[in-house]
Amino acid sequence: MRVRPLEVPSPEAEGCVVPQQIYGGLVVPNQEGRLFGQLRDAAKLRKVVGGVATGEGDSVAILIRAAVEYVRTHVEDAAPNPNVAMALADLAVTGRAAFNDFCFIQPQDSPIQSAVHAFYANDPRVDSNLIFEGVKAVLDRAYRVVWFLRGRAARGDLGWIAVSGEDDIPHRPVNVVGSKFPQCDLLFTVPTVPPTAHEVVVSSRFVIATANEPVDPPILPAQRICPPNLEPVLPENDRIILFIHGSDSRLEEAEALIPHLVRTPDGRPTGFSVVSMDLPGSGYVNPIDHLEVAPFDPGKPVSTILWLRSHLALMPFLEQFIVRFISALSSRLGQPGIVEGRLAAVIGGSLGGNLGLRLAQRSYPGIRNVVAYSPGSVWNAANDMLMERGAEIAIGSVTAPEFPETRAAFIKSVFEGGLPSRPQADQWYRDGWPCKPGYISDARLQRQETYTWQSRRWHWRISLEELGWTWRDPDVVKQFRQPILLGAGSDDNYWPASIYTNTHDLAGEMVTPTWGDTFFFKDTGHSIHAERPAALAAKLFAFLDGPSTVKVPDVKGVAAAEAARTLIQTGLQSPRRTWWISCA
Repeated sequence: MRVRPLEVPSPEAEGCVVPQQIYGGLVVPNQEGRLFGQLRDAAKLRKVVGGVATGEGDSVAILIRAAVEYVRTHVEDAAPNPNVAMALADLAVTGRAAFNDFCFIQPQDSPIQSAVHAFYANDPRVDSNLIFEGVKAVLDRAYRVVWFLRGRAARGDLGWIAVSGEDDIPHRPVNVVGSKFPQCDLLFTVPTVPPTAHEVVVSSRFVIATANEPVDPPILPAQRICPPNLEPVLPENDRIILFIHGSDSRLEEAEALIPHLVRTPDGRPTGFSVVSMDLPGSGYVNPIDHLEVAPFDPGKPVSTILWLRSHLALMPFLEQFIVRFISALSSRLGQPGIVEGRLAAVIGGSLGGNLGLRLAQRSYPGIRNVVAYSPGSVWNAANDMLMERGAEIAIGSVTAPEFPETRAAFIKSVFEGGLPSRPQADQWYRDGWPCKPGYISDARLQRQETYTWQSRRWHWRISLEELGWTWRDPDVVKQFRQPILLGAGSDDNYWPASIYTNTHDLAGEMVTPTWGDTFFFKDTGHSIHAERPAALAAKLFAFLDGPSTVKVPDVKGVAAAEAARTLIQTGLQSPRRTWWISCA
């Protein structure tokens, strides 16, 4: 490993843009964006068959409530206010369960009109014209929101859109900016670790970002049909860079970096596409409780850190998720082995960097080069009494039940306190970076949008696993098999993690048979992908052009088929365990 000195990033000055964030007023004060009771009750609606809840969304029941509320405000309120009715209409499509039901049924006016007529049958204040108007308004709203969420129409004047992730997890970003590239869903299974090895179903959202930027969608009038699904497209000759986001983040973490990976500084295509996806426990993935992956029963160990180190479950699961995702995406593209054959590098920071280092230990098909910056687990917590004590305190949170106050307490702990030196969120970016406040606000809004009790518990367990594990063990370092580019920023050195110092020291310990390169940027914080995207891209391309990296072969025809056979033989792909659904 070549350990380079601290350097000024090139380019030294890079601009940044704060993503747009939209806030609404139909929320409970001081509850981190939680919708008030009437809206949450609607988001919880599920179909009942034979007196038993099926778990399937009931979009029509929500729309009926929306239309009833629209009529009510027009006959009871001195100044009719349709905001609650429109928010109810939103909830018929923003949650995953409700959306699936909505686009399966594609509701029309007449059945909802009949239900509203029945509700107001004995109310002389209500006439057919008002009911017609109300049903049309809520259906127009719902269909317009669907077309916007699936990337086929602009937001226009929709404004704030109601979503209640803790009751029905959203399938797409709602009030935070989603990727401008077509968003797709990939459904497949991921194996857990022994001794309770089994398969867990994961539905992950992903994008394939290319040099061909999508055209901004138009503002469209309401129409009584769901938008057609799109298909993922990989340009014929592009090689692939796989981006892995950090803990509790989402695929949009790559957005600032993507332009510098798919185009050169003078605007020419680089010949690379970027694939970015949501990790389990984060973003817009189906909710998974960590206990579905493995039991968690530490008891009272002599050392919590050492117990965690020997009982890893989520990190190996996420590692296998990445491998299975690559294989499933190849199948989804209709060419088994194509992603493995064209994968030039895996890149990620924080948890993503940690997972990259785990992948570099193995000989997985397609994993050739790894770029890991600001990686987790570069410390050795077993030698730190403060970290040991922190693990002892936090370990109860891994299985803690949900209470009404839990949501707000958890989100506030991330953004307002909870760590020895400063809040966790404040450590994500360097002080003085102009977009720091806006990026932190965006992350908080996204947490509010996607919060579930499962994601909260997953957060604590993966955080503790990263705390317990260490890359500083020489026996671990010697197991690296793939070329690695390791990096960090000088301002990412908050005590007690001291990521910059520990990453630099780790690089000095990564000796033969490990090979690779390093970069250490001055005046740079934890999120190098956001603060220094052009400089990071330049380091990646210089690394890939270097003599120590493994080049990507051209896999077409017979070579691609052989790669697919290899995958099947090694058990990393099974047609009976891989499914997919389309994009939008």
